[in-house]
Amino acid sequence: MSAPFDPQDPRPGDRTPPPGGPAGQQGYPQQFPSYPAQYSASPQFGWNGGVFHGGTAPQPGVIPLRPLTVGEVLSGAIRVVRGNAGLLLAVAFLGAVVASLLPLLLAALAGPVSYVMDDAWIQEFATGRRTSFPASWIVYTLAGLVVGIVVQTVLSAVSTSVVTRAVIGRPSTGIIAERLRGRWVVLVGVSAVVSLSVAVGALFLVVPGVLIYLAWIVAVPVAVMERTGVGTALRRSAELTRGHRGRIFGTMMAVIGIAFAGTLAVSLVAVPIMGSAGSTSSFVFMQILTVIASGLIGAWSASVVALIYVDLRIRKENLGPSLASAAAQNPPPPAKTG
Repeated sequence: MSAPFDPQDPRPGDRTPPPGGPAGQQGYPQQFPSYPAQYSASPQFGWNGGVFHGGTAPQPGVIPLRPLTVGEVLSGAIRVVRGNAGLLLAVAFLGAVVASLLPLLLAALAGPVSYVMDDAWIQEFATGRRTSFPASWIVYTLAGLVVGIVVQTVLSAVSTSVVTRAVIGRPSTGIIAERLRGRWVVLVGVSAVVSLSVAVGALFLVVPGVLIYLAWIVAVPVAVMERTGVGTALRRSAELTRGHRGRIFGTMMAVIGIAFAGTLAVSLVAVPIMGSAGSTSSFVFMQILTVIASGLIGAWSASVVALIYVDLRIRKENLGPSLASAAAQNPPPPAKTG
């Protein structure tokens, strides 16, 4: 006999689905059941018989439990970060610091770090005065790639865990460590496959890389919430995103545009300061700005991707009623007034 569905239980395993979920569906931890063998190809609206039919969708958390607009995804991610700033920004900033400093420290073990801070050697290489890449630069580049994948994996996994609790109005305290225990090898594997595939695809006129990214964008959330292996997470992401990649592209272009505008504003202030400093001081100052920008943008964009995953499951698998049921079970106490 399967255990009762408990939205507070972070452990994986067989779960009896809550009312409103598709029949025969076995739940994954935290109100997210595994994908059903059959589901409606188009979203239905309403809560009559477990399906929402018009009117206002319930909103127990950061988003209404219905198909979302691009603006609702972006603003919902802001609410997630604002409501969980202590955790998400700490993870994002710590990750940005590690991604900035660890490759530099490893490069220092391989040779002078001046090759990393100053690009004068590139001119020497171009003019034939240098015939090989500096060892410290090679180590810095490769370490940056590996560390970047790991850091992005951690941020994506934590953000997914936070978002999937926030959509039903629940705190994530005490849940994340249990949910992610034993999953890191798979999660890093998923991120590595996606990152390297996108990079290789981008070498061929960019477009293949973009298409791969759009197909596999929710692979990490799938691996977190559905506890799949690497291959299944990639296939499942491709299945969920099929038919919705144009909207996903628009959402991520909005993220890139907003991030670019913010970075540009900071650069307009930073460039005059960097221009009056030496190369080492400029490098350090730029690293500090990179950490701040990467932390803020990283936490927000990771939350956007997690909300895209939730939105896709609401659209393609009518997950809204199951989420509403989970939110109604043991609701949090009302806020104190006065």
